Amino acid sequence: MFMGQDPSFSCSVHLSSLDDALSFLAANGQEPLLQYLKHLPPARQKRLVASLAGIDLNEFSRMRHVVLQGSDVALDLSRIEPVPVISRDSLGEYESVGEETLRQGKCAALTVAGGLGSRLGFDGPKGCFSIMPLSGKSLFAVFAERIQRYGERFGFTPYWFIMTSDATHQQTQDFFETHKFWGLDRQKVFFFRQGCFPVFDQAGHLLLAAEDRICFAPNGHGGVFEALAEAGLLSLMREKGIEYLSYFQVDNPLVRIFDARFLGYHLAEHAEISTKVVWKRGPDENVGVFARVDGRTT
Repeated sequence: MFMGQDPSFSCSVHLSSLDDALSFLAANGQEPLLQYLKHLPPARQKRLVASLAGIDLNEFSRMRHVVLQGSDVALDLSRIEPVPVISRDSLGEYESVGEETLRQGKCAALTVAGGLGSRLGFDGPKGCFSIMPLSGKSLFAVFAERIQRYGERFGFTPYWFIMTSDATHQQTQDFFETHKFWGLDRQKVFFFRQGCFPVFDQAGHLLLAAEDRICFAPNGHGGVFEALAEAGLLSLMREKGIEYLSYFQVDNPLVRIFDARFLGYHLAEHAEISTKVVWKRGPDENVGVFARVDGRTT
């Protein structure tokens, strides 16, 4: 769960002509693409310039710097230390605080659902995958029914924000319509697209997805606040008194979406972000872990 504030965001590149695009490429180390653009037919030049206009200039500069800097830097293990671990069983005293916050409607659900189900052998958005072996319910159905039960328990109808991608947005909306939102108030379910970053090669040069289109890739979890802001949903949250988000991935059917005990502890600690983890099965399991590096949790 985390609490969001309206950050300030940068703007896309303003390119109104071929000359603008060539100047931008020349000023940002994109000589190969500059030469390529010069020799394209006019119609394709126009489409490629339009594609370039979708780039966020500040993010472009930052990401290109990261690519050129490289990541093959040896990490000094003495800088790393474990994070404090607190078991859920020790949080009982915070449950009533969390429950009261939930009753006041101050917490909403946010699901990141931009991925496709290809690794599950499923052709479609991952959230549409039938996860329950007997009932055949989809991941989205599991979450919807769980949110509905929480609403009945705490006496409020929760808001649900679902971050999709270009690849899943329309299919996800259609899936909810087909299933009539599983009885949820459709006025409290919002879909919004995650943002994208341009893709670079190791030399910091932009890559193409087609002969007249820049290659973009999803910007991941870190882009959620910008995506919410661009969709006008941070403003809506303020208007509706939503102060906290229960943030979870679409492929986590075991999630306790509105965990009053966990929320209460989050509030007591005056935290910006709190998270749950499970123990690794062994040192060789290929999953990320939380740690402190130079005193900061990462």
